[in-house]
Amino acid sequence: MSVDLPAPPPRSAPLLLRLHAFFGGTVPLLGWAFTWGGLLVGGGLSLGADVQTPLALSQGATLQDTVIVDARETNFSKGGDEDTEGTPVYAFTFEYQVDGVTHVDTSYATGEVAGQGDPVTIEIAVSDPTRARIVGMAASPFGPWILLSLILPALAFLAALWGVGRGFRINHLLTHGHVTAGRLVDKQSTNATVNKRPVYAYVFEFRDDQDRKHRLALRTSLTWLVEDDVDEPVIFDPASPERALMVDALPGHPGLVPDGSFTVEHPVRAVGSMVLPALTLCTLLGYAAAATLL
Repeated sequence: MSVDLPAPPPRSAPLLLRLHAFFGGTVPLLGWAFTWGGLLVGGGLSLGADVQTPLALSQGATLQDTVIVDARETNFSKGGDEDTEGTPVYAFTFEYQVDGVTHVDTSYATGEVAGQGDPVTIEIAVSDPTRARIVGMAASPFGPWILLSLILPALAFLAALWGVGRGFRINHLLTHGHVTAGRLVDKQSTNATVNKRPVYAYVFEFRDDQDRKHRLALRTSLTWLVEDDVDEPVIFDPASPERALMVDALPGHPGLVPDGSFTVEHPVRAVGSMVLPALTLCTLLGYAAAATLL
């Protein structure tokens, strides 16, 4: 890409290029991938973690005798390993009345500890009579500890948010940044690889509008992008020249048209970068809808 940029800021940038800035790049891509994958597993399990019922019961409960109206094996089990099967978790449904209103609830236990028609004693939350459980059983297939499965997607989401924050900075530079020539002054090999390609650490030197020297550090495995020209284009914030990026290293590797506006060089990649964020959003909305029905 040439360092000539006839269009002065503020300049235009296509919407697709702006969106690619928010979601493109290796780190954001991995962040969204692990966020979505973690939500599919941890989120689904966490829906079965009834935290509200134990909390309500801990604030006061009354006892009542009733019978089990249904006993069934769930798809969950506890214990076991590669050679032995775990013990199935069973769901035991019961009915009870409070102030003339009939309620139905389900408790869970490891193994078939009771059957349909067996008498049981239940505890009913004083603060919320719709919440109850059989004494000695659990209110959900999993305890509150299953919420720990959300730690991985939460950490991955931080990486995704980092990409969104970077996208704001990139979009600011695309519109208001000044472009100048950057000269390679240092290149070091690192121990990292991306898709079996070694990652190199680069240092480029450029001058701002006041002819002051600045240095820009960059790590990438796409060496051909930042080594194809003697002078590589650097875009920087004129108010804070230390806020600078290599144009060829921006998500989507934008090009230029004769009027000096940026163009989308890889529209398919730009659209693809939004797939995982969209799937994550749809998954979150699905869980929110499911939670309201529980």
